[in-house]
Amino acid sequence: MSRQLLGAFIAILFVNSVQAAILVSKDGRSANQSVVKTAGTAMDLRQQRRVGVDFSYAGEHGVLGASLEINLQPKWSVLSGFGLGDRYQSYSIKVRHYFGGQRVVPFADFGYARWVTRQKTASTFSSTSPGFLGTKFLNADEKDQGEFAVNLLYPAIGIQYMQLGGEYAGVGVHAKILMLMDVDDFVAAPTGEVGVSFYF
Repeated sequence: MSRQLLGAFIAILFVNSVQAAILVSKDGRSANQSVVKTAGTAMDLRQQRRVGVDFSYAGEHGVLGASLEINLQPKWSVLSGFGLGDRYQSYSIKVRHYFGGQRVVPFADFGYARWVTRQKTASTFSSTSPGFLGTKFLNADEKDQGEFAVNLLYPAIGIQYMQLGGEYAGVGVHAKILMLMDVDDFVAAPTGEVGVSFYF
C-alpha cells in the first residue's frame, strides 16, 4: 500500500506542474496558454507563491506524508500534515524558517507530531516501520495490545533545492535530519526525510 500511495503522490505532483490561463484572441475565441512564473531567488518565488504542497518519505510522518505549507513571509512558514505508516497514521504541525539562498536553501523546523493506530486489532506489533518506533517509543503493553498513541516534539535541519524558472518552476526537492522526542517517555530517536514540493 505504501508504494501505491507514493506513486499517487508523485503523479498528483506532476499532473499540474504548470498553471494555465484562458486568453481571448482577436476573433473572440478562447485559447489556453501556459503561464510560468519565474523568480530570481527562492525567496522571491516564495513571495510570489504563498502556498505549497509537500510529499515526503519517512521523517515526522513515519513512512509516507503530505503537508500543506503556508508562506507567512518569504523566510517563515507554517506546515500542517498527515501521514500513513504500518497500521498507524500521523498528524503534524510545524514552523519552518528558511535561511535564504538562490536555488539551494537551508532551513530549520520545529514541530509536533502524533502517531496513533488507526484501529484496535488483535494482532501485536512484532515489528514496526520505522524500526525505532518499536524499539524506542512503544512499551511491551502497547506492542502486545496492538494499539498506541505517541506524542512527538522535534527539531530538524535540512536543505531544499528549488526550480526557479521553466516548465517546472515552483518544484522543489528537500532532505532533512530530525530528532523525534517522545514527550511521554522522554526518549529520542534520530531519523531523516526526503521529499518533493510544489508551490503555486
